[in-house]
Amino acid sequence: MSHARHMGRRPPVKIPPDLRARLETARLDLLALFRALDRMDLSPAEIPQRLIRQLFELDADYAEALWALDQPPASLDLYAMLRDTMAALEQLPEACSRFRSHLPPRAHPNLTHLEITVRKNLGADHVDRHLERMMEGAVKLTTSGFADAIIENMQAQVVAK
Repeated sequence: MSHARHMGRRPPVKIPPDLRARLETARLDLLALFRALDRMDLSPAEIPQRLIRQLFELDADYAEALWALDQPPASLDLYAMLRDTMAALEQLPEACSRFRSHLPPRAHPNLTHLEITVRKNLGADHVDRHLERMMEGAVKLTTSGFADAIIENMQAQVVAK
């Protein structure tokens, strides 16, 4: 009967050392996409609502996983958290591709350009108040200061071409 006690036990969960970085990168990539979309001249009807909701849900999953990584290990089912988190990370490339494919063709070149520019700013150490909380060592800018930094990066890209 002693073996029955051990049947339900799982091996210890080993959290991948790069999991936090992968989650933070996924969140920043999604934020760049959302901010780029916000700067475009698209009507709500042109944005596939069901697909953007899926991206919002993935972002929420990543935020929850980051929160879970900061909790005491015994307070959560780490096996379930890791399983769900890895599944959510695997879904992101296909979900983004599906979303982009349902945007109007005229949006693609501008979205790509804006997304790259915004993402470059999100990777910088000078960010707006929303990102400052997420990024260690970041310097908080005002909203207008952050917008100025985005414009400067866009102008620098135009000059570089």
